[in-house]
Amino acid sequence: MQGTLRSSLNVSIGCHGEFDGEIEAKKVMISGRVNGTIDAERLEIVSTGRVTGEINVTELVIEPGGQFSGVSQIKQASQSEPRQLTYTDQAEETGTEQESALNGNDDEHSERITPSVSV
Repeated sequence: MQGTLRSSLNVSIGCHGEFDGEIEAKKVMISGRVNGTIDAERLEIVSTGRVTGEINVTELVIEPGGQFSGVSQIKQASQSEPRQLTYTDQAEETGTEQESALNGNDDEHSERITPSVSV
């Protein structure tokens, strides 16, 4: 197949599929062969997949055996700045020099958290 493929959803090229052109989608999974340009949030090239060309993605996954040859650019994820988090046991006294030394953190630039589980 040849041309331009645009989707707001997911696109998959099967293990016997061949595509030449431009793909723009939320998530792209390649099991076959693609030659061209891919613009996506996430690109997965599985073990039988072959991609040649230019990719512009937020996440890139290449399984062992999968091949990519070309130019890649990783987009910035639309998330806030990462924060440095430090685990402390509730039984420990907080704010001591010993705790900071054990965790390797400077209290001015870290945030203390208590473990929790969300379901």
